[in-house]
Amino acid sequence: MATIQTNKIGKLNINLIQGDTKKIQLSFKDKSPLGVLTPMDLTQYTAIKMDVKSSVNVKETAFISFDLDNGLTISGDDNNILEFQFGAEFYESQRTEWFYDIKFDKGSDVLYLIKGMITIELSITE
Repeated sequence: MATIQTNKIGKLNINLIQGDTKKIQLSFKDKSPLGVLTPMDLTQYTAIKMDVKSSVNVKETAFISFDLDNGLTISGDDNNILEFQFGAEFYESQRTEWFYDIKFDKGSDVLYLIKGMITIELSITE
């Protein structure tokens, strides 16, 4: 499980084998000025969205788009874990590099707390 702090944008590169159904869990924490980490309640956000695209381009149509109604789940005793799982989305594609970020909305405030690249290792067995 990766831990992300709100005072900086986390970068997490994800490696998958084509067709993997890998579950990803991200733990979010706030860091006080004294360096104390406390769980960040993700239910405070009105929307959380993750897009996966073939390039870093806000205008490109997403290949995969997850939100709290479809694909993203908040869990943990402190509601500070964001979970998502890839299914067979990458199975048909022969593309091996994808880009993603996750946007957090809270009223008029918008934060991008994590981004990275998804690398797909092509499989042989069908």
